[in-house]
Amino acid sequence: MIKVLFSTIAAVFFLAGTVWSTDFSLLLNDDSIQGTLSSAFDKNEFGDSVIAGRLLYSEDRDSLFGSVGIGVSGEPGNLDGLKVGAQMLGNLGRTDSNDLLTFGLGLLVSYQPPQLQGLGTYGRVQYSPELLSFLDSERLLETAVGLSYMFTPKATLLLEYQNVEVDFDALGTRNIDESVRLGIQFFF
Repeated sequence: MIKVLFSTIAAVFFLAGTVWSTDFSLLLNDDSIQGTLSSAFDKNEFGDSVIAGRLLYSEDRDSLFGSVGIGVSGEPGNLDGLKVGAQMLGNLGRTDSNDLLTFGLGLLVSYQPPQLQGLGTYGRVQYSPELLSFLDSERLLETAVGLSYMFTPKATLLLEYQNVEVDFDALGTRNIDESVRLGIQFFF
């Protein structure tokens, strides 16, 4: 079932990518892999409207976790290279024989000043409260920080630390992912 879900989501995003601007990132280490696909479906002078999907598998923690989000991002205008955004996210996953389904809000920020010639930093946070958490989960908190280096206009090297923490009914708080991963982001 997970393979069918992942294949369907990937097909929709790849088909959408022929019309909209799309980026794809793949981050990995020895124990986990995370793929993210994002498509901007509306761009104007105020910013981008974006739909995104992510799939994370951690062998070390026996976790499979997916997210789908819709949001906006833009440049405030007063600082070159600063981009901020907000998202509404849905998460579905399984770890340690516990299922999670959460809905929440996320904030994004990235800073890539022109004078650093492609070097930048980024961060994101996502929170799903108990009210919007279902199945075995009670809440979710995700944080991530990273460094990026755009070595061509179409590819960026990424180094990221991510922590996804979920409160479960029976188990209490569990990290379903706490990893440092290296990867590449492609812009189509």
